[in-house]
Amino acid sequence: MKNFMEPESVGLIGITRKTGGGSFNLMENMIRCGFSGKIFPVNPEREAKGPQRDRLNEYKG
Repeated sequence: MKNFMEPESVGLIGITRKTGGGSFNLMENMIRCGFSGKIFPVNPEREAKGPQRDRLNEYKG
């Protein structure tokens, strides 16, 4: 249960690219609330518009 409640990393599928107040950006909220693990944001819409050098970019909280 600890692995579920205190993960070392998370993947956020469908994360918004909007930032700032009112954007409801889960990644920003996780970092602001002190999540210290790895975060892998995935935005399928961005992938469809062109190739990316890295399919998953890692952000450390």
